[in-house]
Amino acid sequence: AGVSGNKARKLLKFAVEGPARNASVVASMGGHQSNAMVALAALCHARGVRFLYLAKPVPRWLRRYPCGNYARGLALGVELVPLPVDAYRRCAADGAFRDDLIADLVGWHDDDDDDPGGESPPEDDHDVCATADFSDAAGPRRPGDAALDESGGDSRRRTSVAWVPQGGASGDAELGLRRLARELVDATHDPTSLRVVVPAGTGTTALFLARHLAPHGARVFAVPCATSATGLETQMRALDAATGGHGVLPAVLDRPCPDGEPRYRFGVPSRRDYRVWTELREAGLAVDLLYAPHAWDVLLRTLEADDDDDSSSAGDDVAAALRDATAGPIVYLHCGGIEGVATQLTRYRREGLDVDEFLPDLLAMPGARATDSSNRGTS
Repeated sequence: AGVSGNKARKLLKFAVEGPARNASVVASMGGHQSNAMVALAALCHARGVRFLYLAKPVPRWLRRYPCGNYARGLALGVELVPLPVDAYRRCAADGAFRDDLIADLVGWHDDDDDDPGGESPPEDDHDVCATADFSDAAGPRRPGDAALDESGGDSRRRTSVAWVPQGGASGDAELGLRRLARELVDATHDPTSLRVVVPAGTGTTALFLARHLAPHGARVFAVPCATSATGLETQMRALDAATGGHGVLPAVLDRPCPDGEPRYRFGVPSRRDYRVWTELREAGLAVDLLYAPHAWDVLLRTLEADDDDDSSSAGDDVAAALRDATAGPIVYLHCGGIEGVATQLTRYRREGLDVDEFLPDLLAMPGARATDSSNRGTS
C-alpha cells in the first residue's frame, strides 16, 4: 500500500490481517499533517475500507491550499471530521464520549460542513495528548455497534468500526516492532552491547523494542519529542500495563536546552532544530524535520557532556551508558517522515530562515508537495 517508515512497523498487523473483526470502517484521530493518518489512509484505500479521522478544525489556509500529508490523506479518501478543540481533547481523554461520537458519524458524513469549530489555534496538531486514554491499547475495537443506516433514517443496524489509537499506539503495534527487534539483533555481532536511540512521540516504538531487545541484553533510550520526559514515561507505563504489564521500559533520555536558547516546543519551527537538521544533511543523513533534530540534539549533547557536569533529566546512569566507550555501537532509529520535510520547510521559511537551497531537491521526491502560504490572508 506504499506505507513506509515507523508506521509500516506499527501497522504491520493491520496490513497483514486487515482491520480488527473485518471492520467495514476504521477510525482514528490526530493532527492534520500526521504520518499515521496517511499510513492508515493508504491501507484503508488498498482494502476498500472507509476511514474516519477526527481532528481539530482545519485552518482556512490549509483548506484553501491543501499540502503535505493533509493533501495526501484527502487524495486517499480520508473522511476528515473537524471537531471543536474542546471536543477533540475530550475524545483523546474520554473513550466513551469518543465511541458515541463515532457511532453517530458512521452512517453519514457531510463533506461540505461549514467549519464547526472555527479557525484552529496556532498549529500544534502534532501534539501527543499526555492524558490519552489507553484503555483500548490492547488493539483496535468497535466503538459502538449501532449506527445510522446508509439512507440516514432512524433505523439502526450493526456496523463494525475498528478504532486505531492516535499514532498507532496500541498492542497491535507489537507485531511489527518485535520483527524490527529481531532484525536489529540479527544485524549486530554482539547484541548484548547494542544501544538503540529512538525519537519518541507516544513511546510505542521504544516500549516494544525495549521489551523484545531486553532478553538479548540490548538497551533502548527514548528521547521525548512530543511531550515531557515525565509525560512520556507515564504514557509508556500505561501502554505497558494495557499490553501485559511486562515492566520493561526504555530509559528516557532528555536534556534541558542550553542557557539562552528558547524552550523546545514540539512542532514549532526552531532555529536550533533547523541548524541540527542542516548539519545532519550535510553529513549525509537524510532525516525528518520534526522528530530527528531534537533527538539528535539531545543525543549529541549527552555524548559531549562531561561526566561530572551531567544535566540529563534521566540521570547519570543513562548518560554514562551512552558514553561508555567500551560498549557496542549506538544505533539511531530513523522513523521516517521524509516526505513531510518540504511542507515543514515552508513553515521555516515563514519564520525568516533561508531554506530555498533544500526545497528543489525535496520537491523532486515522489509525492512531495509544498505550498507557501505566507501571503494567504485571513479570509
